[in-house]
Amino acid sequence: MKLKNKILFVLGLLLLPTGLGLLLLYKVLKKKSNRYYIACLLPRFVLWLLQPFFKQDSFILFDTNSIKTQLIDNYTLFLAMQKRGIKSYYLCVKSHPQFKELKKLHGESVIGFKNIDLLYYTLFFKLLTTKAILENHGNLMDSTLGTIRKNKKTQLIFAQHGVNFFKNSFINKNNYSKKNYHKVIICNNSEKELFQTVGFKDEDFIKGGLARWDLLQDSKKKDIFVYFTHRYTFWEMGTKNYKDSMYFKNLEKFLTNKPLQDFLDFTRNKMYVAIHHAIREHLKDFDMQNIIFVDEFEIDRIKNSTAMLITDYSSMCFEYMFKDKPVVFYRLDDKDTWLNEFDLKMQQKIAQKDNEMFNVYYDRSKAIVSIKAHISREFETTEKQKEVQNKFFYFKENICDKIINQL
Repeated sequence: MKLKNKILFVLGLLLLPTGLGLLLLYKVLKKKSNRYYIACLLPRFVLWLLQPFFKQDSFILFDTNSIKTQLIDNYTLFLAMQKRGIKSYYLCVKSHPQFKELKKLHGESVIGFKNIDLLYYTLFFKLLTTKAILENHGNLMDSTLGTIRKNKKTQLIFAQHGVNFFKNSFINKNNYSKKNYHKVIICNNSEKELFQTVGFKDEDFIKGGLARWDLLQDSKKKDIFVYFTHRYTFWEMGTKNYKDSMYFKNLEKFLTNKPLQDFLDFTRNKMYVAIHHAIREHLKDFDMQNIIFVDEFEIDRIKNSTAMLITDYSSMCFEYMFKDKPVVFYRLDDKDTWLNEFDLKMQQKIAQKDNEMFNVYYDRSKAIVSIKAHISREFETTEKQKEVQNKFFYFKENICDKIINQL
């Protein structure tokens, strides 16, 4: 709630006996978000009073309130905690497709909720004994529960949901900073330097990685995964036609490239494709042999069953690097004026890091030549590529145990 509304609310309480007080309270409370904020003041105050009388020995883990995203990040860490007998709870929105299954598997250890802004009521008794809350998408930080960062007994920890290399511009003083979290789990020294710029000190870092990396496996099949990340321009619904973008035009040309299709047919390699749902609708009628489209909930299975990734600048590339699998970067819409200013600036920042990566192509034909070469070499990565890849990881095994031991 904005400072102005907080002042008006206090004035309204002081002037409650008068008509002016009622008017001020109405002005503040007519906004839904303000009502949620006020509703959480009481449990926050009671929690502050009672917590010193309880031992904080449990953890609450949360991934996201998006119902379109597979629950795998902090859920993997939750499973590791449960296996080690650590008192832990997994928070899940009730409308998520996985909720009923998780509730059946873990019973009272899975906490369901409907409204993220009323979590103080949902979690009140659990918060009395909570040592830390771990989240990775910023949803809790943006809700009223984000005020837990002012709590001296319970820490709010940012577990991340991808390596910050291509998209480190999202880390700033307003987002994912020391102002928002007590600690952060990092994957490498570059991330440490990045988070130091937004207030974190040496004692605030938990050196580990992404919990879901423990689920990654070496591929027994020699297939390929194609995943191009979304553009924020896509969310400007109704303002632009997707078919006018270089992203769509070049993606179509790439997926329907006959020499590539013939090569895949000859080598008997399959190509799995997962792309932004808005773009997927335009591609559904394409005639593409050897290409299989997969949805959001299949991605983690496909990562383990494929031997190479083709992407633009998705942080999924690090999932493949973690297992020493090759990655080919095809920047299919560089400097496209169809994109909004945010996407164009992000592209510029990413391009500045090209010399820190490998297999980066802006030309479709060159990218296809590289893809064919990797297939012909049975997807072997060179020692030089491995050297570049390894700098992104503190550890390449037992990530959950490393995190839990430091917690």
